[in-house]
Amino acid sequence: MLITENAGFSIAITFVGLTTVMPTFVTLLGGSPFLVGLIGACQTAGALLTQIIGARLCAGKTRMKPYLLTPLYIGRPAILVVGVLTFILGTGTNWLLLSVFFIALFVFFATDGVASVPWYELISKTIPPTRRGRMFGTAQIAGGLTGIAVGWVVSRILGAHGLTFPYNYALLFGISGTLFILNNLPFVFMKEPVLEGAAVGSSEDVSVVHFLGSLGKILRDDANFVRVIAARLLFGIGLSVFPFYVLFMDKFAGYGASSLGLFTSAQVFGGFVGGLLLGWVADRIGTRSVVRLASVVGGAIPGIGLIIFGFHERFGQLLLVPAIGIFVLIGAAMSMNMIGFSNYILEAAPVELRPKYVGLFNTLAGTLLIASPLAGWLLDRTSYGVLFAVALAGNLLSLLLSLGLHAPARK
Repeated sequence: MLITENAGFSIAITFVGLTTVMPTFVTLLGGSPFLVGLIGACQTAGALLTQIIGARLCAGKTRMKPYLLTPLYIGRPAILVVGVLTFILGTGTNWLLLSVFFIALFVFFATDGVASVPWYELISKTIPPTRRGRMFGTAQIAGGLTGIAVGWVVSRILGAHGLTFPYNYALLFGISGTLFILNNLPFVFMKEPVLEGAAVGSSEDVSVVHFLGSLGKILRDDANFVRVIAARLLFGIGLSVFPFYVLFMDKFAGYGASSLGLFTSAQVFGGFVGGLLLGWVADRIGTRSVVRLASVVGGAIPGIGLIIFGFHERFGQLLLVPAIGIFVLIGAAMSMNMIGFSNYILEAAPVELRPKYVGLFNTLAGTLLIASPLAGWLLDRTSYGVLFAVALAGNLLSLLLSLGLHAPARK
């Protein structure tokens, strides 16, 4: 059930890709680079900052499913709302469509963020550390295989012979939203074990004062945890630039909306290969190695971007191969956050404090919400070369920090 839901999420989000379909949707509605960057901010703020709420709700509880399903019932229909209203409103009120889009996107990721903490705890209760990488990887592979076909569907819908704008995008959001709603079913059918050792602290921790105090104590006492947080934040600087690569390809290499399907398939393929290899590395070698690989792959993406930026006039259409390579690596890098950083936290955290560690880690990572808008602001005032150089520097620093991480003792 965990694999089915995880793969289903990947398939549903591929129809409205955060780094492919959504940036072009916003741009076609007249959105600026700052608004394109706001896509990543909605994802980061919603999915990560709200996890502290999820950790608070789970305090002292032995069952996670109620705290998992309720937020999903509220938030997952939001994507379908975007599709319906895009179809109804058309292009007459672009500002209204943009407002609906960003509100729905934040609601979707905010509720998903609240549900993430019980989701991680459910995984920790049921899947041993030596098989979690395999579980995450299998889900990536299953989602990736289907997602490659989804990329072809996206290219047909957005191609010259598909529907006109914005009805082509309305169809994509409609399909995605419907799949997200159906994707709640694996959780409904899942039977959750009740394990006493997995309860999140004691009942006295439920008060807000005790809860917040315990979070501060974790940061003061666990230097290794602070180090992995810093590495994740620096890695996130590179992630914040991802929505701009598709715009960069359109401007400098001439690959517009017709190439979105190709880039979507390349990104999904990267997630597939990443799941296949990284799951094995996480289980056999360790999650610390995946964290280090994340910074290497994350740095290679802006590195290739800088090469294309410097040589696009000389090589032109020949740059399609490295362009596809960028999106393959983006797919792999996006899978590394879960198989690497999140999986590392599940292993390194004490069992009784695990959801607090997860909630605190992801909430602090949520401070990256300003990264994508700042990237758009930086792009407006400088160039893609400067933007990619900053992303490369962030990943290099992340790699240096990750070299000092402890290898968690597997329990």
